[in-house]
Amino acid sequence: MSDESNSESGITAYALRISDAEVERYQLMARRAVRAEAEVWAECGIGPGARIVDLGCGPGAVSVEMARLVGAAGAVVGVDQDAPSLAAAEELGRRAGVGNVEWVHADAADTGLPSGFDVVMVRHVLVHAGSQINAIIGHAIALLRPGGCLYVMDGDAAALRFDPVDVDFADLYARYAEFHARAGKALALGPQLGSILRAAGLEVIHRHGGYEVVSPVLGGGGPWAARDAMVAAGMATPDDLARWQRAIERVAADPGSALFAPRFAAAGRKAASA
Repeated sequence: MSDESNSESGITAYALRISDAEVERYQLMARRAVRAEAEVWAECGIGPGARIVDLGCGPGAVSVEMARLVGAAGAVVGVDQDAPSLAAAEELGRRAGVGNVEWVHADAADTGLPSGFDVVMVRHVLVHAGSQINAIIGHAIALLRPGGCLYVMDGDAAALRFDPVDVDFADLYARYAEFHARAGKALALGPQLGSILRAAGLEVIHRHGGYEVVSPVLGGGGPWAARDAMVAAGMATPDDLARWQRAIERVAADPGSALFAPRFAAAGRKAASA
């Protein structure tokens, strides 16, 4: 979606094109998350029989992976405010053959769901939330059962790195970061996630951070998918798009290309007596 109008929560509308390539990118990231975060997911309770909310699920790739992990005895609810994203999620769930996922069109700070879930997952949402971060965290905690776990993940756009550095490719990512910064998004939120959970009254049981290495780099990722939104916002021109597309093709043709994306996560447990 290229419309950057605000939702009720203050989160801007989804800026990325929900294309087949974009959904495939999300699936790749979800599969990486399953492998890299397996121990933390298990510690939080993501396993057979668990009931989970994926808050801000986007095209649903992580929701589908969690649905496989919880099995027929468990359930996953994928929530997003963006209708095209949910349509893509429904199609992905259908193709994956998972029948234990429900898709809900709702605001991240007010889903209308009952409480009692074992885990709430919030991935790459808070960086877009602006002044509504606390409202979203508060609602996520309210959805949890006593003793349930809130798992949050975000990045740090200022710390993105490339090897080798293609000037035009790097410019695409820098322009994308500026696009979000102008919208008031907290691009360097990732390292602060533990403090956010602690301030909300949760016991922080886990924190980790590091770089996810994507190599070779086969496309322009989120920045290229958001090109229409950047043009609409006056932050890119047709000449920019042509220049960036050539850069993407150059980088994709280099089997040694690498993108280093910072990732930070924190998990907090709700008091058992809550």
